[in-house]
Amino acid sequence: SRIDENAAGIQKALLARAQTYAFAARYPEARDAFDALTPPSANEDLGVRDRIFRISLLADIQQGLGQHDQALAGISTALALVPDVSDEDQRIDHLAALHKQAGIVLRDAGRPQEALPHLRDAYGAVANMPTAYTAEVILVLVNTLLDLGLKDEARSLIDEGMTLASPRGNTSPTRGSFLQVRGRLALEAEDFAGAAADLEAAITMLRTGGDPYRTSLGSGYFNLGLVHMAQQRYPASVDCLRRARELEAAVYGADGGDVLLIEAELAQASFAAGDHEGASQAITRCLTLIRSGHPQARRRRNRVLGIAISIDLAHRWPAIYGTTAS
Repeated sequence: SRIDENAAGIQKALLARAQTYAFAARYPEARDAFDALTPPSANEDLGVRDRIFRISLLADIQQGLGQHDQALAGISTALALVPDVSDEDQRIDHLAALHKQAGIVLRDAGRPQEALPHLRDAYGAVANMPTAYTAEVILVLVNTLLDLGLKDEARSLIDEGMTLASPRGNTSPTRGSFLQVRGRLALEAEDFAGAAADLEAAITMLRTGGDPYRTSLGSGYFNLGLVHMAQQRYPASVDCLRRARELEAAVYGADGGDVLLIEAELAQASFAAGDHEGASQAITRCLTLIRSGHPQARRRRNRVLGIAISIDLAHRWPAIYGTTAS
């Protein structure tokens, strides 16, 4: 009937809206659109692929809202449905997408060691998939390898990712994403000139990508801020880290994502730049996040406390630490 057709059309529109918001990393709006969907009734069950898609979309939204346990539970449910997909190519597509998604959630939750097997499985499944999707999988895998200090493997994958990004042009946001991770690798090797060149170029490219590239742009600003700090260019470091914090908070909220790590580095850079009030505010926000049980609190706690103690000692005894009390 026409009423049924109209209802189905509304459901498709809401689903597309939720997907678009999630792709743009606008998670609260994505959740609102998803919640407006009518749950399938007992007499109108979704097909297995549609069920997997909906579960995966909800898990993506939950991850963006910091609900890691709920997201992982949903992904596990979706993975259990994959054997019921009749077409082999479609099964492989779902496995690649879901393992990639599990890796992203686990890495975001500060569990890179658990993320790595999922991302290796995703990478192994994308051999015959479009290059754009393969590049996305490689990008997450590279960052996880760097989290774990596996630099040699990461380096070879960056080269592969840069090759896959080439058809999109030398100024594409995809290429910018790989320049960002290459800049991170150079930073860890203390090649500050190389890191700055890659990161500045990456930021220029990623700015053109809009909302979907905000997280990569934030990472670019964060790593460039660390480069400036290593070169004792503290005001420039503060500027980059503030931009990174703004982007991270815009995507994940004021207490989500990597905000804890960014605030810790911002506190250190602010103090070195002579902005003692800014440093105090940033490190206080860090300590508040730790006390509130931030997902990365355990992993970042020692780093944050070390910075807090250093700032406190330098503020109390400026003559000893070569600082000027404010």
